[in-house]
Amino acid sequence: MTNIKKNPTTGKWEARISLGYDERGRRIQRFKRANTKRELEYWVAKLLKERESGAIKKKRVKLTVADLLAIYFERRAPQLAQATLYNRRKISGLLEKELGKMKIEHVRTHHLSDVLVKYAEIRDWNSNSYNTMLQQVRAFFRYAVEMEYLKEDPSSGLAQDRRRAVQNHQVWSQEECELFIQTHEKEIRALPIILILHTGMRIGEAITLRWSDIDFEGHTLLVKRSVADHNRSAHQNEKAPKNGRSRLIVLSDATMDYLKSMKKLQAAHQLSKGYRNEDEYVCLNTLGTPLSATLVHRTFNWLTELAGVSRIRIHDLRHTHATLLLEQGVHPKVVQERLGHASYTITMDLYSHVSIKLHQEAANVLVFKKSVQ
Repeated sequence: MTNIKKNPTTGKWEARISLGYDERGRRIQRFKRANTKRELEYWVAKLLKERESGAIKKKRVKLTVADLLAIYFERRAPQLAQATLYNRRKISGLLEKELGKMKIEHVRTHHLSDVLVKYAEIRDWNSNSYNTMLQQVRAFFRYAVEMEYLKEDPSSGLAQDRRRAVQNHQVWSQEECELFIQTHEKEIRALPIILILHTGMRIGEAITLRWSDIDFEGHTLLVKRSVADHNRSAHQNEKAPKNGRSRLIVLSDATMDYLKSMKKLQAAHQLSKGYRNEDEYVCLNTLGTPLSATLVHRTFNWLTELAGVSRIRIHDLRHTHATLLLEQGVHPKVVQERLGHASYTITMDLYSHVSIKLHQEAANVLVFKKSVQ
């Protein structure tokens, strides 16, 4: 950006030109005064040519890991969802404690891996927590490359804990799903849980669902929002789904019958308690207000115990939905679209244990008789 103008006080021409940013993100500028405008135009053209040829070097500032983290949060924090910001601040504290004084150009993959492994052991992270923290570390160093603080990303060599991730998936059997539904199908508080079992939705997507998102004639449901902060209710706490895209989920006859019955039950409950569901949320508490993800987690643990089924995480209901579909022979691409994964690869990585079982069953289907001797 270049600005050339005449100063009315001195009568001289002045030029100010921006040549990019230094490593701390501060603007690099040059300023010059001259008697004529043409002189300044030649000067600006020369500077631009030197910048293009690389003759003008950016001022190199030796950033530490602590400096990088401070710059990152100053610039990116306003753009992040609350849950993401919480996780990034959580791991940044550990990085600053272990590597804060180290210059970022000296950071290697093994330094980052050592920090993750150390705290995975100290804090007993499961595979999902480990992989979540790994993603936060990658975000910091990708930003460093993006801002040209680094030429190469040391976090690119970090590997996810896929072995433990597969083992960590606990799912209900078909019988356990049916037992839970039969026990709680007439309870308003169980609606988001049973909805996730039927559809594979994320908990944030379930509690922000509105009745207008359901096409009762077309047997479909449109997922187009989630929650920004899991500790707050869905009301005025909405954001786009995880991958930023809406998706359509086809519903079974049994699911439609269940939703119709719950809509009638909810309407009767509104009349008896004297409240109005003005925002048309599908999932409400017994007082008629929108749910928070935290509240649903607590309710789920209690209802699980009452139903007499094995205790799992509420996110494992998604894994249950996907696993049962894959074991019934549903194509993985269909499962990917129902779950809202950004790619087919994610689905296959998460459910590789199911894929192996299906491959074994396929191998046993094609059996040739031994040749007659």
